[in-house]
Amino acid sequence: MRALKDLSREEKELLRASAKSLEGNIADIGCRILEMIFEQTPCIKKLFHFSTADDEAYRRSEMRQLAQKYMQALLTVVEDVEDPSALGSITTKLATVHCEIDSYWGAFIECTIYHIRHHLEKDESFADVCKLDAVTVLWRTVMRDVTRKMRATFIKEINIIDAMSQQESELPVKCPKIQNMHQSGYKVQAAPPQR
Repeated sequence: MRALKDLSREEKELLRASAKSLEGNIADIGCRILEMIFEQTPCIKKLFHFSTADDEAYRRSEMRQLAQKYMQALLTVVEDVEDPSALGSITTKLATVHCEIDSYWGAFIECTIYHIRHHLEKDESFADVCKLDAVTVLWRTVMRDVTRKMRATFIKEINIIDAMSQQESELPVKCPKIQNMHQSGYKVQAAPPQR
């Protein structure tokens, strides 16, 4: 599995071109991604406070805001593809906020890839199927790299909390969610090694 840092200059340019195509529609694309995730994995709804609200306008508004933030984070990764340290700060923030969805990241990857490709199919710049396939593979690389780094951050936080609790030190309050998961005995699988 390739990492973003291994992409060629041409691949990075293709990825950026696809991101430009997405820019004007990120909220709509993000909403379609979330709707698909909720359809395919209904149990994930419990992790999104707005999904069970009675007020339809509130639900739509909150979902749209989250969808826009999600897509903006992905576009930021693509914009900063030359700077691997930028990915670290993004994934650290995402990991501490979204640590509870560890087991659902596969659904996020697949639904995101589907809707990005679906959008790009309508863009004349990606009319060539080989180019469309190539950019789809690149987006998969983005998603896998982001989730791999999120998982690594998550594991690091769990290990820090574990070590400090064994020393009976005061736990750092970096991510209360992770502390609660640790206290309940949550175990996470190790991240696959980066190549």
